[in-house]
Amino acid sequence: MSRGLKISDLIIPDPAPTSSDDDLESSGGWSLTSSVTDYVYENGRRYPGFGPDGAYLYPNDDRENERLDLQHHVFRLLKGGDLHTIPNAQFKNAKVLDVGTGTGIWAIDFADEYPEAKIRGIDLSPTQPEWVPENVVFEIDNLEDQWNFTSKFDYIHMRMMLGSIANWPLLIKQAFENLSPGGWLESQEVLTCAYCDDGTLPPDCNWKKWEKLYVDAAREFGRPIDIAMDLKGWYEEAGFVDVVEEVVKCPLGNWPADRGQKENGRYLRTSLSEGLQALSLATFTRVLGWKADEVEALTALCRNDLNNRAYHGYFKFYFVRGRKPEEKKPVGSIGRSNKWRKYNWEESSGPSDFRSSSSTLDTLTDRRDGGNA
Repeated sequence: MSRGLKISDLIIPDPAPTSSDDDLESSGGWSLTSSVTDYVYENGRRYPGFGPDGAYLYPNDDRENERLDLQHHVFRLLKGGDLHTIPNAQFKNAKVLDVGTGTGIWAIDFADEYPEAKIRGIDLSPTQPEWVPENVVFEIDNLEDQWNFTSKFDYIHMRMMLGSIANWPLLIKQAFENLSPGGWLESQEVLTCAYCDDGTLPPDCNWKKWEKLYVDAAREFGRPIDIAMDLKGWYEEAGFVDVVEEVVKCPLGNWPADRGQKENGRYLRTSLSEGLQALSLATFTRVLGWKADEVEALTALCRNDLNNRAYHGYFKFYFVRGRKPEEKKPVGSIGRSNKWRKYNWEESSGPSDFRSSSSTLDTLTDRRDGGNA
């Protein structure tokens, strides 16, 4: 069962938090060319060398990879351990694509859970482990370029691609074109905007200052991060049907009274605390012209806000999925004999409209509210 909260639910603050709430306990090959491993080192962090110069603002070093694995755990917590939201999915002999696979942890977990599926993970960086399940392959490629796969996929998975993509409608359209009829695309993203239901998060706190700078810099750079609310519309524009948008709350910190929400918040807070430098350093120095020590000073103040139990903020996580329509069968082929005749257009009183009347499922729509409820 999912431990994430739907957007309509309220998170109840813990009236008597203790120091123990802060403890974060642990739960139980390809050929590389020089262009792939020719990394960029900047301000003490390592960045990808593959792809357009300077187009990717986030590091790929060991510190970042550890944070990405922790982030994976947060997503699983929010969905009760589930790796996807596809209804009635079996994935027997399915071809699966993981876009922006990162450390490969999602692809590996998926391969273990669905051993009859074939999973292909694509990323700019060769940071995946050497030993993986036999039904997983990893490739280094830039999926902002034209997709040239030789076969279609049954399921395409994208997660936390915010800030990495310049043309989202094009990416989703390419995914649509590379799915088999009836196949699914799923995006899992987050709005890095702290919401608050009880007015305890000051609008002028350091976190709110940081998030505005971060969002503005990403848009100026041409790779926006505030894209989660637009995914559903892009899916529909690309031609997907049965589009579903689910929004889940996750607290920023251990302030909720509910034990499960408290754990979710601890993991999210730790992931953000560890990742603030990675998210900010290249973005602020390359785009906004800040000095590295100025970035460090601001992120330190943001960590203080994350650890402030009096601030009852939370993030909104978006889970969006859509299905590619089935191909239409030839008119007159259902329930008829194999004898065919040439159709006489003069017999028709007018042109027929064979467009699908499939409806779009919209289970939950999140309205823009400026970041504070």
